[in-house]
Amino acid sequence: MPRKTNSLPARVTLGDIARVAKVHHSTVSRALRNHHSIPESSRVRIQQLAQTLGYRPDPMLAALAAYRKTRARVTFQSALGWLTNFPEPDGWRYRQIMSEYLDGARARTEQIGFGIDMIDFHSLSREGKNVPQILQARGIRGLLLPPQPAAHSHMHLPWNEFVGVSFGSSLTRPLLHSVSNYQYGSVLKLSRHLVSLGFKRPALVYSGHSDERLNFSWSAGFRSALTHLKIFHKTLLYVPPKLLKDAFLHWFDRTQPDVLIIDGEICFPNNLENRMQNHVFHWLTDAGVNIPNDVSLAVLALPSAERFFGGISENAEEMGAAAVDLLTGCLQRGEFGPPRLPFRLSVEGSYRPGPSIRPHLKARP
Repeated sequence: MPRKTNSLPARVTLGDIARVAKVHHSTVSRALRNHHSIPESSRVRIQQLAQTLGYRPDPMLAALAAYRKTRARVTFQSALGWLTNFPEPDGWRYRQIMSEYLDGARARTEQIGFGIDMIDFHSLSREGKNVPQILQARGIRGLLLPPQPAAHSHMHLPWNEFVGVSFGSSLTRPLLHSVSNYQYGSVLKLSRHLVSLGFKRPALVYSGHSDERLNFSWSAGFRSALTHLKIFHKTLLYVPPKLLKDAFLHWFDRTQPDVLIIDGEICFPNNLENRMQNHVFHWLTDAGVNIPNDVSLAVLALPSAERFFGGISENAEEMGAAAVDLLTGCLQRGEFGPPRLPFRLSVEGSYRPGPSIRPHLKARP
């Protein structure tokens, strides 16, 4: 039982619990963290005993352990999985921003002693391979899931054996902890900044498919911007189900915005064929529109290496690092399976100027 003193009651320690439970203190430590190496019946017994004894973790000891961990030389511990689910191999690389998520995640895992294995869920499943068995054979229990190819996507795994953190909101089954850019705030911030530069008719150009995949965050943010900035032109929100060149140019000629807010997905696709077919910049320049003299272009989700276009950086590498921190924290606490209450961690975007944005354009009639 806990040691007693003449003053305040002593804090119940792991050793106290271990003596009563007749196990080693390391077994108690792992059981309280729901570690899979301890049988479930033993975990439940030790956890109930700890509650009965009034055990509470010592925050100062936890802080000291964290400090020692950061000071210690990092050695490789285990791997996390980068679990993709696109119909075509490496389809997730279509958006440069996803590669930046991975870069940030890799940088953080190198700091804390983990590695990252690439797992193509769609290809392996199509080949009839047992994905959970492959993950377990590689010792992977923590999974990072980049944005899915479509809204309301599902990922079928025995999730009680894994911990997962997703990027964005396109994965809806299961609902996992997720990390994303604060997209509503990003488009609101960008709209306010553009108006402060003298623009009178900012417009958002975006495909309905992508808008749904982001849970309508950008279109909602832009609607709020139109209201708060007292720009009451509903036609300045152009979100058709699919962006088509002729329809877009017809809308542009009819609406005459002075700056276009566009998504990086339609501005920076990695696939060259898609780049030429869907690049709004090329559609405009092919039609004889000069950028930025005739119209400015501001981009949401700017790649870090982009220098011509201005707009909003998602701080994608920081998002990747934050996802690793969230995932490894859950692993250390033994929080396997879909969470009862999923966390949504939003990372603030940053405005970045560029030659594609020319301030103080004369408003069109």
